[in-house]
Amino acid sequence: MTGEDFVIYNSKLEEAHNTSDKTWLNDTFARARKVIENGGRVALRQRFSDASSELVEIIDTLNVLEHYKSKYST
Repeated sequence: MTGEDFVIYNSKLEEAHNTSDKTWLNDTFARARKVIENGGRVALRQRFSDASSELVEIIDTLNVLEHYKSKYST
């Protein structure tokens, strides 16, 4: 694999969406876009209260990234 990996936590997306934190959302999706354009992947993970996390999805195309962007944009 070329490029880098980037992790986004589902709970942070939901929190930013619920608080209308456009800056965090825009910055996060912009970074994710750059990672994918450079051949990397974005991991969407769910973090649990016991500090463990679970992989929800690997985002490696701009189409899938746009799906999440439209879902969480305010």
